[in-house]
Amino acid sequence: MYTIVSLIVLLLSWLLFSKVAGSLKPSKLNLVSFVFYYQLLICSFIGSVLIINDWNANHLTSLLSDSSQLYGWLSVQYTMLAMPLGMVFITRLYSLNSITRLFESYLQEQIIPNASDTTKYPLYFLSLISIGR
Repeated sequence: MYTIVSLIVLLLSWLLFSKVAGSLKPSKLNLVSFVFYYQLLICSFIGSVLIINDWNANHLTSLLSDSSQLYGWLSVQYTMLAMPLGMVFITRLYSLNSITRLFESYLQEQIIPNASDTTKYPLYFLSLISIGR
């Protein structure tokens, strides 16, 4: 039963995310599609389905009570639906109906570097500091 509900939630979430992301194609990765694929699908959704169905062979998750496993699974399912619904609400509130067209025009724009000499050298210095750590 958990698997069927999870698959229905995944389908609804995918439909809603594709509506607000502009594109869910992995070749046209944007912030929304990255959150969907990596943060929600890979890190949260798959793990919660494995844990709730006892398909895992991990001794740490066997220490969790059944209610903790259920609450974890429910919270992931809620997030999979509430996050794109909130995004749909915001796009409707601000009348951003052409997300796909906006995203496609963004992809067609030419990238123009905006760094001048006054910002370039401190940026190089800070980059070296961050790499050195």
